[in-house]
Amino acid sequence: MGRSRIDSALRGLLPQLWKFALRVTASTETAEELVKETYAAMLAGRREPAPDVSLRADTFAVMLALWKRTKHTIRDGRAVGSRSSAANARETNSEMHYRLLEVIYGLPDDERVTLILIEAECLRYSEAAWALGISIATLKAQLVRARIAIARELAADARP
Repeated sequence: MGRSRIDSALRGLLPQLWKFALRVTASTETAEELVKETYAAMLAGRREPAPDVSLRADTFAVMLALWKRTKHTIRDGRAVGSRSSAANARETNSEMHYRLLEVIYGLPDDERVTLILIEAECLRYSEAAWALGISIATLKAQLVRARIAIARELAADARP
């Protein structure tokens, strides 16, 4: 794929990249910077994607690699903006939605990102595992741990 075709395809993906970056970082400023860095890295074309991986999944992989390298925005395993993002959601959404976001932002990074790739971004297991640089078995284990943690937290909230 030529540079101009990649540029055109990436421009079409920008809304999805923005949503993914915001979900991962929980900070508009960090998400914006991450999208810019990812876009530039993809245009530089320094890596070859796997033949069975979509451009979208490949771009998510680049974004995750960049995000992991710049974890200066992360404290104690959580995104700096995670509480404020959950608080912003509370103003416009139901209490249950707010609580779900709070629980998701409280998950360890690996589990949270795995959940986002599968549930929010609807990637196939093989693409999500490739984007994360892990095996499908590890991906499934992280996904199960994330779902169990969410179910436990929400069940604990429902108890009188």
